[in-house]
Amino acid sequence: MVFAARVEPDAVRIGEPHTCDALAWSAPAALPVPLHAQCGATLELFGTAAREARLGRRQG
Repeated sequence: MVFAARVEPDAVRIGEPHTCDALAWSAPAALPVPLHAQCGATLELFGTAAREARLGRRQG
């Protein structure tokens, strides 16, 4: 499952500090390496949805 949310960036905190070392906001073209194994597929889904929305198409 993939979830997206709009947040106030300064209000975001790591809720489980024992599972994450850091939190950062990155532009898609400047993502850190290595990424989680599912990150590429997830970003591809969001990219497709964004392109479809700009073109006025609905995903069904």
